[in-house]
Amino acid sequence: MDPNDSEFLRIAVDYVNSKITRGEIVDYDEARTALTKSYMHILENPQIFIPAWHEQSKRTVCSITADRKKYGKKVERNLLKRYAAAFNALDEALAAAELANRAMNAAFRLWLHEAPREETYQKLFGIESVLGGHATRFLLLMGMHARMVVISSEISLLLRKGYTDGAFSRIRTLYELVVKAFFLCTREPTPGGYELAERYYVSSLVERLKEGGDSDLDDEVSQEMISEARKRWGDNFFKGENNWAAPGTLNPASKRVTFKDIEDAVEGEAIRHVYLACNAAVHAGSLTVIGSADLHRSYFYNNRSSVDLSATAYIGSTITFFLLMGSVEVLRCLTTSMREWDCALIAAAIFPCLNAAADLFNEQQERLGEEDSCEDE
Repeated sequence: MDPNDSEFLRIAVDYVNSKITRGEIVDYDEARTALTKSYMHILENPQIFIPAWHEQSKRTVCSITADRKKYGKKVERNLLKRYAAAFNALDEALAAAELANRAMNAAFRLWLHEAPREETYQKLFGIESVLGGHATRFLLLMGMHARMVVISSEISLLLRKGYTDGAFSRIRTLYELVVKAFFLCTREPTPGGYELAERYYVSSLVERLKEGGDSDLDDEVSQEMISEARKRWGDNFFKGENNWAAPGTLNPASKRVTFKDIEDAVEGEAIRHVYLACNAAVHAGSLTVIGSADLHRSYFYNNRSSVDLSATAYIGSTITFFLLMGSVEVLRCLTTSMREWDCALIAAAIFPCLNAAADLFNEQQERLGEEDSCEDE
């Protein structure tokens, strides 16, 4: 476009010239800066500078909004044609996982009532206002499991709406959470101990404070905790976000602990391919972005949800697998550690419900594979 024909540039120049006339701009550099900033200023105030375009744009937005709703419903219908039974089973699986968390809560309440007070009310580093010991470990694991259920629910909603890339992103978070929960359940240096749980809790506090976030503790208590952690665990504890896990890894003397070290400690290499697949989906490179363009369409890139039957099946079977792993391991760890074994009976539906959902998604994966084979022939 010839700059002389641009309506936008004309408006921008008029805006800057008006500031010059009023004496608000007195030299060339100021004028140049104002012209650059005018781009945002005009778009931030369209009703003033470009009222006709503003009205037209608003009408188009209303039209696109209605079309997006219609299109979204169409995507959902197409997914339900294939996955209605699997989605219903996934709802029951999520409910079964929530019930497992309720069983953990029941066990914790009983433990608080029945266990010796010196066991239930231990203080972290002896700081009176900070809970530590077994209670910290139990609450931490319960909270991590509750987070697994919430993240799995988010993935379920994303799948139903046709947002598989977003679902892949949340699977990666779910996977990391399950691996760390397994680690806390199985890698305590002292059987029945709680060192890793306390280290993880303090590490999370340190990271939050580094980022300038608020904690549930006042500054004085937070600083006392950090000071005591430094005395007990040394400076290396603070030099990496995963260094809290060092005592439970295969190389406890390592100066820098990675997530891979935590993963290896719980023999997670067999399912690491899922983590890598999720990483690939999340960190879409320039090749992936450019490759997704369709130059035959009116608009080259899709801005909406889509029907990806294969990804839906893969993600559905993956989340049920991870959620089952995490739920059963945390439930086992908590009910046995608290000596409230019968609370596990409350969650008797966990295996049947999650396996039923997994089977339905796996069946769809097999069907899609067979359909692809037939098309190739």
